[in-house]
Amino acid sequence: MPQLLEVTEYDVIILGTGFIESILAGALARIGKSVLHLDANNFYGGNWSSLNFKELLEWTRSIQGVDGAYSTIEYEFYPIHEQVEDIPAMLLKESKRYNLDLAPKMVPCRGELIELLISSGVGRYLEFKAMDKTYIYSADTFDKVPCSKEDVFTNQSISLIEKRKLMRFLTFALDYTNSPDTYKDYEEKSFTTLLIEKFKIDGKLLLAVLYTIALIRTDANDVNTIQGLEKTQSYLKSLGRYGNAAFLVGLYGCGNEIAQGFCRVCAVYGGIYMLDHSVKHLLIDENSNKFTGLVDVNDQQISSTFLVSSIDYLPPRFLKEDEHWETTSRAIVIIDKFIHEESGDASLTVYPPETVKNKYPVTVLQFSAGTQTCPEDRYTVSDTKPNPLFALFYRHKKRVVSSSEIPENIIIASDPDSSLDFEEATIQARQYFEKMCPGEEFLPAGPDPDDEDEFIV
Repeated sequence: MPQLLEVTEYDVIILGTGFIESILAGALARIGKSVLHLDANNFYGGNWSSLNFKELLEWTRSIQGVDGAYSTIEYEFYPIHEQVEDIPAMLLKESKRYNLDLAPKMVPCRGELIELLISSGVGRYLEFKAMDKTYIYSADTFDKVPCSKEDVFTNQSISLIEKRKLMRFLTFALDYTNSPDTYKDYEEKSFTTLLIEKFKIDGKLLLAVLYTIALIRTDANDVNTIQGLEKTQSYLKSLGRYGNAAFLVGLYGCGNEIAQGFCRVCAVYGGIYMLDHSVKHLLIDENSNKFTGLVDVNDQQISSTFLVSSIDYLPPRFLKEDEHWETTSRAIVIIDKFIHEESGDASLTVYPPETVKNKYPVTVLQFSAGTQTCPEDRYTVSDTKPNPLFALFYRHKKRVVSSSEIPENIIIASDPDSSLDFEEATIQARQYFEKMCPGEEFLPAGPDPDDEDEFIV
């Protein structure tokens, strides 16, 4: 039987240990709020989790047929090696050496999350590796995308004329706000139009800028010039801070490791944690339409001023119809060799639209043992490639709530989206904190903060 609580009144109850919920837990406890943090799962991270191989199989079975964030879930083992008769047994034996992200993402070397990790001191709990290689697919070949000025001029797949065009654009984009005449009359036009008409960038180089530098995840024609320049500038500013890379990936999986770092802050400042602790129902006053508390698995009534909740814990009436939901097709694949000729700890490969019968860009994140996501001689891929040992396919929904139905003292932490970073989620956490605690400092450093120089990469 789950443990009974001695205290049943709190400033904030938080349901779910996902990324946004965990940031808020740390921030609220840090300013002295009493926090009760519950999760129905026996692991941290919720829909942002990293699971070992056995946990991943158990997770796929537990959500089959459940009406929630996932659908079309199927997996398969591939007995491709004559010397290995039992692939499932082999992978299960290695299970604890895997850390497989359900919603894999990267951390920009300059951005909202990295600055928060440094300023709050949470970064001292974490380790990262640089995303050291990026590739783009075109016409049955993979071209390495240059990550610096030196890379541009040593890249053999780009002609000298294209190199000059690219450098001219990148120099402009890094400080574009000081050259408004260059993009005058293009603000509302597509970013693609600016690149073609003003910088004469087209063909494979255009695809590289759109999908591996600006990292556009939708139809490029839906991204206007200002949006495209902001994305490009963000990428360029991230280069050079931690080596020759714009992004970092977390060791031991990214999502729930970062979440646990913020949960640790919450616990240090008095937060109460209970995993494997479910909730029967929420208590909402019919007259005021305000959240007053909940009833947990033990039939204990627990009250609080605010509720922060993952969508998983909400009554169905709070959700919009699923035609409003963004859906991302995901795959987790275990293979026994690196995709590209050059090996490394982490790489990003992008398939632009219409290259493999895809309407939108397909991104492949590949990790090796150096990121602590898999054993030696194994590689994890967040997509599918030839010769796998195991492949899991699933569709991940970003559910949408009906704001008119939600009591004003309930804060909803959104599901992971299709983006490749945590920036929007980090901004959302800060905005929610400011709504709950106007005028309070968001995650100030602890009594013994680490210097930026001690951040481990």
